[in-house]
Amino acid sequence: MSATNRESGDRLLSADSLTRRNLFRAGGAAGLTFAAGGFLSACGGGGSSTGSSAGGSGVGIQPGLGKELADVLGVTAEDVKLAGKQTWRLGVALPLSGQGALEGVRQSRGVELARKHIALAGGPKIKYDERDHKSGDAASGALIARTFGANKIGAQITSYIGILGSEVPGIGQYKIMTFDPGGSVGAFTSKPYFWAGRILTPQDLMGGAFGWLGQAHPDMKRVAFVFPDFGDVSVKGFHTYLSAAIKAGGQQVVAESKYKFGTTDFSSTIRALQAAPKFDMVFLVGYGRDPGYFLKQYKSAGLTAQVMTTDLGSDARKIAGDAYKNLWVALEYFDFNAPPNRLSKIFVDAYRKAYGEPTADNVVTANYYESTLNMWALARRVMRKGGDPNSGEALQAALTSEPTLPSVYGGSSTELGAMSWDTQTHQLDARPMSMLKITDPDGPPEIAATYGIGGKDLKVIKS
Repeated sequence: MSATNRESGDRLLSADSLTRRNLFRAGGAAGLTFAAGGFLSACGGGGSSTGSSAGGSGVGIQPGLGKELADVLGVTAEDVKLAGKQTWRLGVALPLSGQGALEGVRQSRGVELARKHIALAGGPKIKYDERDHKSGDAASGALIARTFGANKIGAQITSYIGILGSEVPGIGQYKIMTFDPGGSVGAFTSKPYFWAGRILTPQDLMGGAFGWLGQAHPDMKRVAFVFPDFGDVSVKGFHTYLSAAIKAGGQQVVAESKYKFGTTDFSSTIRALQAAPKFDMVFLVGYGRDPGYFLKQYKSAGLTAQVMTTDLGSDARKIAGDAYKNLWVALEYFDFNAPPNRLSKIFVDAYRKAYGEPTADNVVTANYYESTLNMWALARRVMRKGGDPNSGEALQAALTSEPTLPSVYGGSSTELGAMSWDTQTHQLDARPMSMLKITDPDGPPEIAATYGIGGKDLKVIKS
């Protein structure tokens, strides 16, 4: 299909219409101390939305929200002056069609809100290029990386673990500084220019999930492990982390079954579970709609053991119906009714104004919001040193020299949350997470525990 142009920021497609070192130094993992102070419904092979966002170019920091954002993020008058001389190129690769298109709406909303906020806080003019990878199509992913490279785009926000790895070679070849706030880096750790924008899931979740299980439900020791077949490298990683987590938690794996990501038919998995030795809980590594289809078929088959999974979404809830009740979910999460820091409050207020009341689904929107703001933070660091904000090499160097940036997760009314990276693996090494319990499929989840990566600082709130 041909590319479609639009002026970014004019309008957004709603989910209902879809058929498809001047930031703040970390005071430890707890947070950062404050310094004073149009979505395109794409189709076919790699459709795109391109345009420009007003910002910088003499516009300056806008009063009200713009001034608050500048204060929260540490934007200076010099930053605004430097931004006014730049056109910043930003590429985004999202699932705009296919089975993940609803997730693409949520991801795009996060990027759009961030771009609007960048403009309000005196950011540069943005040349924006949004591309469709058709919910994980490898050919589309490789093409997107080549296209962004040819177009001299040095900054990218992507998804689906760099579209299941297909973008990773091109990201390195063309030196495209990339955050993946949807899938993290998966098995592609330490790859040049490819960085996590969220936890490594399910690996980072397991320590806290099974630590909570061992304390809150010590009688639940026998675990059935169900996971998507993302290839031998990913599966090996799942097992390595799981072995350590269940050993520490006092459990054991008595059965396991792989499934095809994105499937609607879990009949072979259900049969494997029915034939398995007795188990107390199923640990389902699931994303998007997968937990919904699994739960519906699991309960229909008469299986009753507790299920714990790794994703939370309204599309899965709609598919599962009543089978979604009493689900446990291990996830990075913050309560939208009680945002933990000033940046998360700004995000929630902006979301409500643009789209209505946020739900647990909007965790992914928050991830894309903070990653886009953080890519701009790296651009500011580069410009302060007289560098080119469209150089992926310069952007990556800006992160490796100071691998901590603000987050909507964690923190307090006086501290920003912090996300920080291991500069060798490119994975996050600090992130607040929660164990959630779904008692009412139509209501907010209950927080049963909070913890950090690997189960650090586990706090059991309820059994």
